[in-house]
Amino acid sequence: MITKTVDQIALKFSYKRGKDGNGKDIIKCQRFNNINLNATDENLYNLGEALSNIVKYPVVSIEREEDSILSKTE
Repeated sequence: MITKTVDQIALKFSYKRGKDGNGKDIIKCQRFNNINLNATDENLYNLGEALSNIVKYPVVSIEREEDSILSKTE
C-alpha cells in the first residue's frame, strides 16, 4: 500500500495588478511557505480573504500547495 505524508503546506495568493501595454492582465503571486501542517482548507481560505483586505488589487485565486512524500508500506 502507498501512503502519502504531507511534508509542507504553502498558501499561494494571486491578484490582478493591472494591464500591460498590450491590454493583458498582469497577475502577481505571493507564496507563503511553512504553513502549519494542521491548517485546514478553510483556515487557508480565511487567510487569503484577510490578505485580500490588505492588497488593493482584485484577487484572482487563493491556492493550497502541498509537498508530499509517498512511501510504500508492506
